Amino acid sequence: MLQKSIIYGIMMMVTFTRLAPALSEDLAQMPSGQEGPGRFGAYYTTLDYEEAWDAPWRIGDHADVVVRFDTGSHRFVFWRGTSYIPCWVTDTGIWYTNEFVERAGTDSPNTQGCCEPMSDKQCRYSHVRIIENTDARVVIHWRYAPVDVNYNHPFIDPETGWSDWVDEYYYLYPDATGVRKITAHTSAPEKWMEWHEAIVLNQPGTMPEDNIELDAVSVANMKGESKTFTWTNRGAPSFDTQPVNSNILKVNLKAEESPFAIIPSSPASTDFVIAPFRGHGKGSAFNFWDHWPVSADASDGRLAESAQRPSHS
Repeated sequence: MLQKSIIYGIMMMVTFTRLAPALSEDLAQMPSGQEGPGRFGAYYTTLDYEEAWDAPWRIGDHADVVVRFDTGSHRFVFWRGTSYIPCWVTDTGIWYTNEFVERAGTDSPNTQGCCEPMSDKQCRYSHVRIIENTDARVVIHWRYAPVDVNYNHPFIDPETGWSDWVDEYYYLYPDATGVRKITAHTSAPEKWMEWHEAIVLNQPGTMPEDNIELDAVSVANMKGESKTFTWTNRGAPSFDTQPVNSNILKVNLKAEESPFAIIPSSPASTDFVIAPFRGHGKGSAFNFWDHWPVSADASDGRLAESAQRPSHS
């Protein structure tokens, strides 16, 4: 199966309002390399988080990949703490990802929960490498296997022994636009598969409201029709009033750069293309979970009780 989407950030001015106080300022922050603008390009490095978390990793000096841009301090990062799931990092340190290929563990007899690279806490089956690195563009290859939290592989082919594997190529350009090309290799293409979910990562000491505007999501279609949806203390609104065939999504972060994604439009379809994750987390208008990133234990879907740990929304 082949799916394609486009990822990039745009410049916008917003007012930063802290709705929930940060915890101790000495909480380790997720690392994203050297701050500030730099010459456009990708480089290998090993990003340090905190001593207790870094120590068990059996790695060398080139474990992670960072892409810098000379147009601003935003970055694109493949870090072990996210299982190499690639993230945009804004000038204010907010992380965002367009997800990955996810399979349902209940669809395969030997797996449980979510089968995804998010469950691969030791990066056993998640690898990243720089393919091209020029002034014109950067090309990065991310290869991974969706697994459950016990490192079990779904949909193992009885004849070959191969399970699901995914190749993603990221074509990144100096203006922080890019193309994401996804190829999912599977013996069960008819089973449920998700390949895009707008996920914001919250640094330790921050609540989702510190990072996301309450007017959180804007959607649009190829006709130029658009709508912005607002979260409340009841969580996400219904998206049933979005323009027909919406295929453009923008997540409104508290930063100068906010990411948006475009998928191929489908004029023949009247189904809702973009849907919200309903409900909300403790003390927040947004859902947030702390089983990922950074968490090394075999956890899946654990709701966050506070902002003490890194979390995602």
